[in-house]
Amino acid sequence: MIRDQLINIIYRPDERAAGYSTMISVLLNRKCVVIADELDEWSHPTETKCSFDDKVVPHLSQTFDATVLITSRPWWMSQNHVKDTKIGKYLEIKGVASTQLLVQKTLVCLNKRVAEERRFLDFIRFVARRRLARLLSVPIIVLLLVCLWFEGVHESFSVKSLPVLSVSPECTPLLKCFKQTKHVQNYYNIVLKLAQLAFEKLFSRDRKSSLVFQNVDCLTQEELLFVLKSGIMRETKQQSLIRTSSSFSFIHKTIQEFFASIHIAHHTEEFRRVIKQNYLKAVKEEFSSFYQLKDRVVPAVSQVFLFMCGINSKVAQDMSALMSIVVAKQYEVMFDDNLVNNLQQTVCTGYREAKSNNVQTIQLHLMSIHIDNDTSDLSTLKTLISMNKSQLRHIYIHRQEEQISEEELQDIFISSKDTLTH
Repeated sequence: MIRDQLINIIYRPDERAAGYSTMISVLLNRKCVVIADELDEWSHPTETKCSFDDKVVPHLSQTFDATVLITSRPWWMSQNHVKDTKIGKYLEIKGVASTQLLVQKTLVCLNKRVAEERRFLDFIRFVARRRLARLLSVPIIVLLLVCLWFEGVHESFSVKSLPVLSVSPECTPLLKCFKQTKHVQNYYNIVLKLAQLAFEKLFSRDRKSSLVFQNVDCLTQEELLFVLKSGIMRETKQQSLIRTSSSFSFIHKTIQEFFASIHIAHHTEEFRRVIKQNYLKAVKEEFSSFYQLKDRVVPAVSQVFLFMCGINSKVAQDMSALMSIVVAKQYEVMFDDNLVNNLQQTVCTGYREAKSNNVQTIQLHLMSIHIDNDTSDLSTLKTLISMNKSQLRHIYIHRQEEQISEEELQDIFISSKDTLTH
């Protein structure tokens, strides 16, 4: 990674061997910190043959005196069974330690732009009025909410300060979530271009460039400048002695996943063509054994699925069917309850998302259910069981309280008698 992403960019071709030798010398003779950010997006090189354990995290020689700091989405470390002997300390970030402090510091910066300062309590009232309190544990979402709220009254922080673009009217109908917006309607053609870019990169067969990429040909130079100044995307310049290049990324993976969802909503056939065929095939090729593949499929599409539940219920139904079939097949080989729990939680969250967006009818798929004393939101799960009771394959119930009656169980067993295997 250091060789490909640093040395080969900094040094001329004839100097790279010496640069690599210097790097090895530094690692051997000095105390170093190696930061592997977003390890859940790392792909093991296909040209090297390593054991499964060596494919889980990037290899670092035991002779190096280095502290390795790894950041990852929570599911990755737990699902990939990294050995405890390889972890010195394990820290899990639950969210913002002090939402108030983060908002107040953000307002200090924003208030410099206006004559009349805005207060933290006003923001909290806005959040309560819009019923958005559940989002305040995610730092990037807090910042976005503060900026959106701030823009609502004062014009100095609005999109009007961005370059004015001459855009042609977009004939594609607005999605429901954009009906009340102003700037999105004016620049919807750029939104759709960003959506296509986000989708193509996120579900590219070349997973190394899914989040950070160099090709943004779908945007003109004027449009690229516009989206960079808007803060939706960011540019990182890479300078060397022989060339200067730039790489681009969305401000956060969740933002990229939202834009990808917009593209799927307008091009429903893309879900089957790209996600179902190309992307999952690439994931399966990367993780050659079934054991390695088992925890990758659902997390790979889960966030997009949650967005689709509020944007396009038909595609969300197809995605839930795909995830349910994959997990059901895996469970019959692995009998891993975590597989069922993860999918069950994702589908329940998706159903609640649909209802909060006033989606009246949505038929989400769930073929395996797992109920114990830790199961939350049993009422939503019962609704999903009722939808799927004629196609359930696996049922696991271990609960002390009598919250599932004999009559309900009997109904499930009779309805799923042709599909139930465990």
